[in-house]
Amino acid sequence: MAIERHTTEETADDLSRRYGAAYLPLLTVTAVTAASTMMISGTSIGVVVPDVMGAFGVGQDKAQLMATAFYIAMTVSQLLSVWLGGLLGQRRAFSIALLLFAMASVVGATAEDFSLIVFARVVQGVGAGLIQTQTMLALFQAFPAERRGMAMGFYAAGMVLAIGIGPALGGVVVEAFGWRYIFLAPMPLVFGVFLAGLFAMSTVRAARLPAFDWLGYALLIVAFYCVMTGLADGQRQGWFSNAIAALFGIAILS
Repeated sequence: MAIERHTTEETADDLSRRYGAAYLPLLTVTAVTAASTMMISGTSIGVVVPDVMGAFGVGQDKAQLMATAFYIAMTVSQLLSVWLGGLLGQRRAFSIALLLFAMASVVGATAEDFSLIVFARVVQGVGAGLIQTQTMLALFQAFPAERRGMAMGFYAAGMVLAIGIGPALGGVVVEAFGWRYIFLAPMPLVFGVFLAGLFAMSTVRAARLPAFDWLGYALLIVAFYCVMTGLADGQRQGWFSNAIAALFGIAILS
């Protein structure tokens, strides 16, 4: 069932008129920094795998869940992000996603149980997926058609740079402060883009919001979870064991 509403909230054009020539650079820096920070969080976690294995007595297959859970949650949440942005507006969706990411970072940094760390990474991934989609959409909507290619180029360059420097930055953080600080290292940037987003992100919500396929979305989550668990446990339990075969079977049926 579609949701209809009337709104007088600020569009990207309204914000551009308010801030003038400074608006598009502000939005670009905010969007690229936010998305790149999420990607750095994803790629830097690999450097703490040996430390986490020693701290919690888990094998490498389990420790790798910190990365796998993040990326699967990020992918799944991206599918929800556009609908959520239409419901709440980009600014609210962006702010909520950053708060989710920040809270999960604190949980991960202070966790005394490995399962809690994986949970924190899942929530971080949800926040990251929402942020990446909202920032890309914000740039696409704010820039005129003839300049969108440039904006997307800046965005892509930031993501590529983040992928490249994430492990190196993670290594520096772990060497200087310890592995738990890998969760807290992004916080200054998260705080900065949160404040910038209050000025740069549009608040307008969709006038008519299409119905969301929650059943299909739930089945997709089940499929991703089964694939993630199967890949994580396959080596330990045997790739052709009944448990692993059942997981992949459920994923296919979902």
